[in-house]
Formats: sequence, C-alpha cells, structure tokens
Amino acid sequence: MSLFIECVRNFSLKFNDTTYPNAVYFHLLTKIRDAQTTDELGEYLAESLGWKDGKIRLDKNGSKIITSSGLRYNVSQIKPNTFNNRHAEILKSKDFFDWAIAVRKIDYFDSGLIAVLRDRFNLWDSIVIPAFILHCLRPNIYPIIDKWVLFAFAFFKDNPSYRLSTLENYSLYQSWWLEILEEANLSGLNVQINKLKEIDGGLWSLGKHLSSLNSEHHKDKNLELMDLDDSINSPAENQAIGTASTAFKVLCLKYHNAGLTQRAAIEKAANDLGIDLKPSYKKYPGSHFDRWRRQEL
Repeated sequence: MSLFIECVRNFSLKFNDTTYPNAVYFHLLTKIRDAQTTDELGEYLAESLGWKDGKIRLDKNGSKIITSSGLRYNVSQIKPNTFNNRHAEILKSKDFFDWAIAVRKIDYFDSGLIAVLRDRFNLWDSIVIPAFILHCLRPNIYPIIDKWVLFAFAFFKDNPSYRLSTLENYSLYQSWWLEILEEANLSGLNVQINKLKEIDGGLWSLGKHLSSLNSEHHKDKNLELMDLDDSINSPAENQAIGTASTAFKVLCLKYHNAGLTQRAAIEKAANDLGIDLKPSYKKYPGSHFDRWRRQEL
C-alpha cells in the first residue's frame, strides 16, 4: 500500500464525525438507494442535504431513527439556498423520481447530469450541491466535492486553479478520485460505501489541514491562493517547522508522487521550508518514508 493511501486513511480518522455523522450518512444513502416512492426519495434526499449542510446531530431524543442501529438524530434548519420548499416539491415530483431511478442504475460518469438538475429541474446553479445529489444516487461513480477536497486535489496536482468548483474541475477531480480508488484496491461498482467514505473523508480532512497551513487563505478569501509550497508558512513560522511536522511529510509525499526520488523529494521539501536535514534523511530516505507509512501523518 502506498504512503499516499496511508496518508489519506490516516486523515480519515480526523473527519468531523460530530458535524457530519457517518452513521447518518450511511443510513441515508441506504434509504435513498432503496426508496420506492416519490415521498421516500424526496424525504431522504432532503435529509442528506441537511447532512451536507452540517445540520444533523446524533441525539438520543431525536425525532429521526437509524433503523439498523436504533440511533436517533435530529435535522435542524437547512440553509435556504441549499434546501427550501421549492426544492422539496421538485425532489418529491414524479418527473424527478423517474429520472433519479434511472441515475441509480447507470454505470458511467456523465458530468452533464449536473446541467440536467439545473436546466430541467431548475435546481441549484452551483456544482457542489448537484454533485452531492448525484453522489447520493450513485456514490460509486460520483464523489462528493467541496472546497476542502478540491484544495487537496489542487495541491497534489500542482495546479491552484483546481481549487475552483467548476464543472471541468469536477470531471478532473472525479478522474483523480478513481485513480486513488484503484491505488487503494477499491475500484469497481461494488465497493462498500464505508470504504469509499474512508477515502472521501480522508481527502476532506487532508485538504482542510493543508488549507490551514496556507496563511494566505485566511488573509483574503477573494485573492487567488498561492501554491502551498510558497505560502505554507511565514518566515517566523518556519523556525518552528522541522522534519517531524506534517507540512514537511506531506510535501515530501507530494514531490515523490510527482516523480521525484525519495531523496530528491525530501531535499526539495526541506529546501522549500528552510529545514536543515540530518545526514540520515539523504543517506536513508526510504527508511523515513517507511516510518511515516507506519505513523499517522
């Protein structure tokens, strides 16, 4: 198993399960997969949008119940731009139900379905929410996207423009996501949802962590973000950065994935961050990569 996959899986443990409870996510995807009526599908898609919006909490006194475990949860008010009465009416319509049933059966990726949600059903002008609806209907083909996974995508592909949630970037991200699944031995349409969620959650947590290291991200959200390599820390902060830092390890991983040898990747990451390397990092780079593989990055 590659160090990158280990990194993603380690970061999946950092996924915010309180704000986005996995138990509810798995429950809702099962209900959406099995829904046989317009009301059922519309109701569970609405709740899934609540999950995406961070409005669901596990609660022993909650009005909703996870049938497989007996856990209870509540759904609080969802942002109107994400879900409102008009959305509810459309998601429970016969026309949408027939379309969704067909989507549940497809075995190929078609980014044009996002335009269908916008143009045919007059649902959302964005990319993130329609992609999530498609994910709920066909999770093995349509990954979840948001600013955090796109940040990870842009970082490892060395292209800051990939941070924008455009239709083209979603298609490119989906291709990268499939490559990751194949590397993790999870390719195919019958992969268990919990295995897919581990990858999705890991990329989400990794992207959020990488973004937090980029000081420019917090100064002006309207500015195009600089490459993490250049802005990962200010000169003052660099004094506290060393070979034990996550920033250093992730940069080594990035450069090695881009084709550099382990030694060259370590040397470039150290140079970027102003780190003085001990001789062992140059003489035995593989031992350090192996050690990081066994650790939580």
